[in-house]
Amino acid sequence: MMPTGIGIEKCLPAMKLLTLHKLFLFFFIQSICIVSIAQQPNVYYNKEENISIGYNKLYYIAAGDSLNKLVDAQKNYANGKFKGSKNPRLNLGIASDNFWVTFNLINTVNESASLILDLENPRLNEVDVYAVNKTKATLITRLGDNFPFRQRILNYNQFAIPFTLKPLDTIRFYFLIKQKGNTLQLPVSIHKQNSFYKKIEKEYLLIGFTSGVLLLTAFFSFFLFFKSLNKVYLFYALYILSTLLWLISTEGYGFQFIWPGSPEAATRFGPGFSAFNLCGFIATALAFTKPYDDTKWIRKVLNGIIFVMLLWGMQAFMPYIDIRNTQLMSVFLRTSFFIYAIALSFVVYYLLYVSIKKNKIVLFYFFAIMTIMVFSLLLIAKNTGLINIPLSSGSFISIGLVFEIALMTLGIASQFYQYKKEKEEIMLEYLEQQKSVTKNLLITQEAERKRISRELHDDIGSGLTRLVLMSDSINNHAPENNPTLHKISETCRKLVNDMGEIVWSLQPENNSLSQLISYLREELNKMLEYSGINYKLLFPEIIPEVVIGNELRRNILLIIKESVHNAIKYSAAEKITIQIKLNTDSLDAIIKDDGKGFDTALSLNGNGLKNMQHRIIESGGELNIHSGTQGTHIECHFPFGN
Repeated sequence: MMPTGIGIEKCLPAMKLLTLHKLFLFFFIQSICIVSIAQQPNVYYNKEENISIGYNKLYYIAAGDSLNKLVDAQKNYANGKFKGSKNPRLNLGIASDNFWVTFNLINTVNESASLILDLENPRLNEVDVYAVNKTKATLITRLGDNFPFRQRILNYNQFAIPFTLKPLDTIRFYFLIKQKGNTLQLPVSIHKQNSFYKKIEKEYLLIGFTSGVLLLTAFFSFFLFFKSLNKVYLFYALYILSTLLWLISTEGYGFQFIWPGSPEAATRFGPGFSAFNLCGFIATALAFTKPYDDTKWIRKVLNGIIFVMLLWGMQAFMPYIDIRNTQLMSVFLRTSFFIYAIALSFVVYYLLYVSIKKNKIVLFYFFAIMTIMVFSLLLIAKNTGLINIPLSSGSFISIGLVFEIALMTLGIASQFYQYKKEKEEIMLEYLEQQKSVTKNLLITQEAERKRISRELHDDIGSGLTRLVLMSDSINNHAPENNPTLHKISETCRKLVNDMGEIVWSLQPENNSLSQLISYLREELNKMLEYSGINYKLLFPEIIPEVVIGNELRRNILLIIKESVHNAIKYSAAEKITIQIKLNTDSLDAIIKDDGKGFDTALSLNGNGLKNMQHRIIESGGELNIHSGTQGTHIECHFPFGN
């Protein structure tokens, strides 16, 4: 009997993909159908699609250095020295020796069958598979994780061997399993080729779905971390990635797709990523619970566990850990299980404590870790033969991981929603406080402005007015006009006028556009009424309700008055037109006269135009002056917003 050598990659195109709802329905039905199957001494082929050898009876014997040949194994079996496994799936824990395993397959059908023998364990170091037909013994294949993946007969993450079963034939299989120092579990099943490929299709669809969920969740967590800089999202993303790497390592997909030429990596990655995975969970749980609890001693213990487990997980990748040293690997694995048990006990206790005492939202994390622990216990029960779960270990643990990630994601989403809600409430409260403070500040400012304007008007204004009257009285009674007294009188009049503008601009009730235009109209009429110049004021009749700040009001007023004052004093004009245009978010002032004009380049050295330029820049506006023999044209643009 020689292997057929049929590769999965040649058969997959013929497979039909299940629709999503059928896939979910399949796994739901499979997960609840836990059925025990009676043990039998032999395995019978009668055209069944799938025969689980593990749920019948496997026989085994420890294979020391003196029992490494097939002929010796056959003699020991014939002499009744093989043991019938108490565990129908042959779970020997951390193997203290290598083992021979055997079972008998009887064809009850009078026709040949092309079958596939599936060793449902992706982590076997080295296995020699023999088939004994009557008196003829054949080494079918030598396989295991100690060989590069490309040496496998079938391109499959576990170990599958095709063979042909002749009509009414009997075959006894012998496996020499070299797994000393590592965990040894050996579920065995026989499939027709079509049913085997359907099984693979379902398993790969599930692992693909699980991997996709994990990757999308990890990328989304990284995105949230970069947006919020909240460490819980970073630790969660690292936890999910380590979970994915652990899954594809322990279930053989890493060896198949990522490091097919590195058997040593396939052996090291499982224990290493298992430690990193638990570190990621604890770190995520600590970051998640920090807003609700600050029990320092427990958090210090858990942080210490993270540190220890990081160091321990790194040991699996160190070259001084000889993975072929069976005694060393046995100690390493047993120590790992002990450390993981302590770590999980502390995490479960802490999450339950915070959930009960502090905040029930932590129950999401508590139920998440309890879910994966329950799935792990069910998997142990399956591998010890206590229950029959008709799913591969990888498929079953994948379902558990999806449930765990779903619970953790719900927890983080609930925490984010709660945090966002609290933040919005705090922000609304803050805005109300700011609104109240701003209102009080405005009231205080208005009161202060009124006080300042009142004092300017009553004290300084009245004092300047007395100075004007006194200087006029002295000048009128003097034998001849005194230029100095006249200059003092004019300066005081100007100061009184400027003081009036300042007082007006400080009054809170004058902060509207309509008040500005009304006051501007009044002031320009005063200036031009007795100037002897024919003037025209073109002001808008409809004025929108717009609030204008003190500085802008004062700058508009002074620039326009300065322009008109210069025209009256220096232009010798006969006609002046002042036009105000209102736009949506600005005011335009145009002052035209028919006077003699002036040289704008020379006049820029004077204080008047310099002050106008300074004020227009301060207001964020524009000032354009055109002057010549035909008169002067000044355009001012003042933006005031909506």
